[in-house]
Amino acid sequence: MMKYILILIITLTNCIARSQDHPSIPFDENTFNLKSSLSSAAGPLQHITNQIKNLGLNDTQKLFLIAGWMYDNIAFDVEKFEKGEATLPAYQSVLSSRKGICTDYAVLFAAFCNQFKITNELVEGYVQELGAPRTAFKETNHIWNIVKLGDQWFHCDLLWMSGGITETRGYIDFRKKLDKNVFLTQSRSFIRTHIPADPMWQLSGYPLAIEHLVHQTAASKELNSTDSLNYTAAINTYIKLNQQAKKLMFAENAFKYNKDNGKIIVITYYNAAVDILNKHTQDKKQLTLAKNYLLKSKQHLPYCGTDTSALEKSINSILKTLP
Repeated sequence: MMKYILILIITLTNCIARSQDHPSIPFDENTFNLKSSLSSAAGPLQHITNQIKNLGLNDTQKLFLIAGWMYDNIAFDVEKFEKGEATLPAYQSVLSSRKGICTDYAVLFAAFCNQFKITNELVEGYVQELGAPRTAFKETNHIWNIVKLGDQWFHCDLLWMSGGITETRGYIDFRKKLDKNVFLTQSRSFIRTHIPADPMWQLSGYPLAIEHLVHQTAASKELNSTDSLNYTAAINTYIKLNQQAKKLMFAENAFKYNKDNGKIIVITYYNAAVDILNKHTQDKKQLTLAKNYLLKSKQHLPYCGTDTSALEKSINSILKTLP
């Protein structure tokens, strides 16, 4: 049986109301500092979560304590950052190595949240890269977490909370320094540095257009917004989907929001087709769906802005095998 190859879309290297700012949850220093009472020894995630359960904390306090534990025990992986590795790892590998880049921090924090049944999602988006000017973003380059407490969502960037990347004479370094402003926040200042690829994660009925976030003017100047958005309904729809459907909804929303990132829809639909073809080789309905996905991927190739001849050749080759 022929196996087709997935193409990675995430290229991770290394979010705004119309008027009044949204709040953040005040940083809980006392609970954060309980981190010293947790074991730092290597072991399964449940070993750590059991210790947290025994403390009788509410969900918000649990998140601050998890953040504290990660601040003390997870280090930035400069080598992986420089290689530009892009895959989403298994959280167990992060727990074992105790180091990583944004993807690693995000999947481990998500695993902690899942252990405590705290609703959470990964948010893929855009940040200004080290030393780079603010220009059009042609692909996403960062990932972070968002959690639901009560009926409110809050952004959490565990990597940025832990410190910042610097470059001196060509050498990359990571300076450990606690940033309380990027944890459990809805603030517009966070959105200005973390642009969600899907605008529903701006948590605003009037999300700002990406060009206003990329080419920022003075903070005091009123910025125009995109069309109004019922982000609550959009998020409620999204979280009920399976992982494949989430990827497709994300790709559609991300491309509509940022036409400079054509790759997001091309690769997502290509990968969805490949996934079907590798699993449902005899199902005519699924094969037709895969064909439609490939045709959609091919249709958007002109929006990629890069040489797509190899990908187009692959798509055409696969299409020839389909009924």
